Amino acid sequence: MRYLMKKTLTLNLSVRWIALTAAVLFLPIAGAAETEPTQGWSDLARKSRDAGFSILPILAISKALETDTLSATEKNRLVRLATRLSAHSGTGIAAIALSQKITNEDQIAEWQWFSGLADLEKGDAKAAAEHFRMVRKTSRNFSRARYQLALMAYNEKRNAEAEARFKEILEAKPAPDNDLQDLIRLALGRIWYEQKKFQSAAAAYRTVSRSGPQFKTALFEQSWALFMAGFPNHALGAIHGIESPFFKDSFNPEATLLRSIILYWMCSYSESDRALQEFIARHADPIDRLDNFLARQQLTPDAAWELFENMIAGVSGESLGIPRPVLLTAAASDRMIPLRTALAQATQEIQKIEQGKFSMGSDAKDQAAKALLREHLTQLRTSTGKKFVIALEEMRSQYEQLRAQADFLYVELLTSEKDKLLGKEHLASNKFSAKQANGKRPAGWGKSQLAWAPNTKQEYWWDEVGFYIDPAKAACVK
Repeated sequence: MRYLMKKTLTLNLSVRWIALTAAVLFLPIAGAAETEPTQGWSDLARKSRDAGFSILPILAISKALETDTLSATEKNRLVRLATRLSAHSGTGIAAIALSQKITNEDQIAEWQWFSGLADLEKGDAKAAAEHFRMVRKTSRNFSRARYQLALMAYNEKRNAEAEARFKEILEAKPAPDNDLQDLIRLALGRIWYEQKKFQSAAAAYRTVSRSGPQFKTALFEQSWALFMAGFPNHALGAIHGIESPFFKDSFNPEATLLRSIILYWMCSYSESDRALQEFIARHADPIDRLDNFLARQQLTPDAAWELFENMIAGVSGESLGIPRPVLLTAAASDRMIPLRTALAQATQEIQKIEQGKFSMGSDAKDQAAKALLREHLTQLRTSTGKKFVIALEEMRSQYEQLRAQADFLYVELLTSEKDKLLGKEHLASNKFSAKQANGKRPAGWGKSQLAWAPNTKQEYWWDEVGFYIDPAKAACVK
């Protein structure tokens, strides 16, 4: 049986701010905008940049590039400005749209990364790969482009190529950003797990930074690797961490099921059965409610956005019809992060204008600035709704697979307990006994690392998470 399920920041957004009504038509930027529209958009780009905006200037540059009267010199200046702005958090979605309007060969070179992302959004992986290959070594996105190429190789089952590419990025000088390093370590852990190099996989997972957004995923996936490597107590310890109050907003039914599976293989059938019953008791109702909600609502992007917005605003799970941990887990999935970052930044910028903290000098110009941001927010809202639905559907599908595994395990437990009553051991021997007897440490568990002793106080400490060793003892009879 193979149980690994790949799961890859919860931003504290305040997006219930503004009624996103019908998109406002673009207004003239200046009194003379009818004759000089290009200058108006250029002025908005520069003045908003000087005022600390990052998305609004890119949106204004995108509008300026649509005009036929823009000189080559001005176009170059604006694109260079956009290139600098695209490094700011939250600008990614706007930069992807802008990349489709850049035609100059010299300028395109700096935007290959965003062009590749645009192709990925369209589902054209082949075209995306071509763009990623053309990202220059001097580009700040070079390592990320190489990561995408490695990820494509992995998704296409070219694991040897993917592994080599991932290692090359990690060994590069200067080192890639910390978040990218964590993503690569997570990917290497998955590759080695699939190759049955379980100790190497566990070691890779344990190098993921505990201060980064991938720590929770790495902590859980290492529990599978530790279990398969023959270290059930360390695996149960990792599950102990992932089920701690530190991750109370996370919906992870697989962790409870894995606990039951590990205890089953340790011949602790009653404990395994209790974990299996806990799996159903804790997770069946939330998924049933999600299933009923999706069937009843037939979620459109707009309806999904409203659900997402209400969740962010703190509306209770009872009022929403779906438990909040389910919604929060879907909202924290990888596909949602760029959108949430963009929503936060765009919301901040439009509030800055509405609160009078930035003005172009006339009401018409300010309205034009707000119109650009509102249009951008409308597009973000639609995209967020679409991807939120996908994330929720994936959670439902994953649970269905887990429930099928739980049903199979239940039958196995019944057989095992019956055999034990008859004086036979369903599992002939404890498959972990040799390593346990030798007191062997799993790879990645250094001598200087803490190994927390068990306690009955139900206390959890952050520095304990990831270092706990469960005291459960195997009950298999040789």
